[in-house]
Amino acid sequence: MKNVWKGDYLRYDGLLVHVVDTLENIDTGELFVLCRYNAPKQQHHYLISKNSFLETAEINGRKVPKYRRFSESKMLSEADAERAFTRSGEYPPAQAIKGKREMPPRNGDLFLIRAKDLCESYLHDMRVLRKGAADSEEYIRAKGNIQFLHSCLEDELKEYAGYFRERFVEGYSIRKYAAAHGLNRGSVDYIQKKFFTALAEKLKNCREIEFCE
Repeated sequence: MKNVWKGDYLRYDGLLVHVVDTLENIDTGELFVLCRYNAPKQQHHYLISKNSFLETAEINGRKVPKYRRFSESKMLSEADAERAFTRSGEYPPAQAIKGKREMPPRNGDLFLIRAKDLCESYLHDMRVLRKGAADSEEYIRAKGNIQFLHSCLEDELKEYAGYFRERFVEGYSIRKYAAAHGLNRGSVDYIQKKFFTALAEKLKNCREIEFCE
């Protein structure tokens, strides 16, 4: 992983953290990653250099990434999920372990986060497919994300295909999309909410999608 994307990560010590953004030291040009602990009792931020963020750590005699990103093409192991969620106190393991049990409704926001990330990462995933190595984890993840999205937009979510294309492929802002279709911002926000909710429901119900690092 050469780039650092906004979103949720599993740290090597089992804690869940959220990457807020990357920042540049204006004097030295060094890049830093702004992180936030994801547990209810640890809502504070910290900085780590990008180089350190991308390094590996040695755990039980083997090297693992310091930070592993959650996405939709490969599930966490049960041990990793159990360790992460128990220590962080944020989400129950059922939400990351494929097919273990039904997700509690109060935690539905997790799938909404995944749905939004799928859409916002679409162009990046397409670039990976064009330029990435076919046997790399990033390529496999990107291919799974794109196949899932295309499957949804060609079938049950077909009514949102035009919205998705303009917003996440052509890069229309909400304001530009609203102007192009004679809508106000509130109406576009409502369309987006319905789309993300429908996509999140597909993620929740689809047993073929797994969450990966």
